[in-house]
Amino acid sequence: FWPGVPPSSARRSLRQALYFLARAGGEGILETAGDQVRFCPDDCAIDSRRFEQALAEHRYEDAAGLYTGPFLDGWDPGRSRELRHWIDSVRERLAVGYRQALRKCARDALANQHPVKAVECARLAVGAFPLDDSVHALLLESLVAAGRPGEAVREYEAYRVLLREELDDLPSETVTEIGERARQLVLEQGSVPESGGDAAQPVPISAAPMDPIPDR
Repeated sequence: FWPGVPPSSARRSLRQALYFLARAGGEGILETAGDQVRFCPDDCAIDSRRFEQALAEHRYEDAAGLYTGPFLDGWDPGRSRELRHWIDSVRERLAVGYRQALRKCARDALANQHPVKAVECARLAVGAFPLDDSVHALLLESLVAAGRPGEAVREYEAYRVLLREELDDLPSETVTEIGERARQLVLEQGSVPESGGDAAQPVPISAAPMDPIPDR
């Protein structure tokens, strides 16, 4: 935690940190045995632990609601490379779980004929993972199912621009196929509205069958 600091100063800093942790967490949050100190997470609520427990129990909506951003976002580990590596690894693991939860929520909503809810979940996923093909494909599919193909086309074009600017790349075949299907629906239904959602009636999922979206 305190690389380059004399051992006596490091021990003093550790004692202070444990003191403030014990005060903040309450009695019983720490157990000591000789030179060993053990954290007792059962005696307090930890958001990251609750999040991963919800994932393990397949409570994806609960998990998505518990995620509030990157793990220890904005906290500086100083010169400790080991601590920085640990924070980065936990941050990546939780982000992967958040993406999994949002995709599962959106897919379940589509399967249960709730495309508007699917759009909401997919938009959250796109906002958190703007360069992920799979979540963009899910958003386009959800918009088409909700009867908003014009919005799907706009999302598709915006994603094409983003990929070109950020990665000098193109959307995947899956994303392109759904985007072009949405464009065809717009041509069949008329021009894209200038603002707001599409005025067309919702398009049944069966009317424009979609290939399964790869879970990458």
